[in-house]
Amino acid sequence: MIKKYLFAFFAVMVGSFILSGCKVLVDPQGHYEVQFEENEIEDQVDPWIPKEKIADCGVSNCHGPVECGERVDACTMEYRLGDLCREFASCEETSKGCELSTTKKYDTCIKCIDTCTQIENPQESFSCEDRCRAQIQQ
Repeated sequence: MIKKYLFAFFAVMVGSFILSGCKVLVDPQGHYEVQFEENEIEDQVDPWIPKEKIADCGVSNCHGPVECGERVDACTMEYRLGDLCREFASCEETSKGCELSTTKKYDTCIKCIDTCTQIENPQESFSCEDRCRAQIQQ
C-alpha cells in the first residue's frame, strides 16, 4: 500500500518537473543534476510590437514624476506620495527619442502633489494627496 502511494508521489513529482521545464539527469553512479529551461520574457510579449520598440522606450523609474528612457524591469509594490499621478502619463518614441507624453490631469496632479511633499507630517501629506485626487477627478 505504501509503495502505491510512494509511486504516485514520485509520478506526480516527475510530471511536475517535466511540465515546469525542469530536467533531472541521473548518471550510473546515482549522482543527479537538476536543469531548468530558461523562458525569456521576450517570448511572452505581444508578437506584433517590434522588440526594439519594447526595449528602447518606456517608463524608467518606479515612483514620483514619470521619467522616460529604458524601461525599468521591476518595481517594488510600495506606494509613495504622488504615485497616483503616474496613470496620467506615458512614454512615447518620437523622432526626438523617448519622450514623456502627459495629460492636463498629470500636470495638475504633479503641481498639487508638489505642495503635499512640503508637509513633514506623513498623515497630513497623504491627506493632502487625497485632496489632490479629488481635485483631479472633478
